[in-house]
Amino acid sequence: PVPIITSPTSGSTYRAGESIALAGSATDAEDGALAASQLTWKIDFHHDTHTHPGMAPTSGNTGQYEVPRIGETSSNVFFRVYLTATDSQGLT
Repeated sequence: PVPIITSPTSGSTYRAGESIALAGSATDAEDGALAASQLTWKIDFHHDTHTHPGMAPTSGNTGQYEVPRIGETSSNVFFRVYLTATDSQGLT
């Protein structure tokens, strides 16, 4: 399956307390367009040389993630958004 993230766009910025809109879809050579239940979002918070879980795996083709007010002041931080698609054969 081939997932495509349409929101947020690559290079988007964020502010603490704001929501990040999540939107995406996926297609598969055998199955065609995959259902929202076959899509899973996950977000990791990257801080210097390590990561923290940002958002636990959540199903759907859309969603929201509220950026926490964690008080981080380092300039070397970012969130990485993952979208995983699973086809009818269980392949991701």
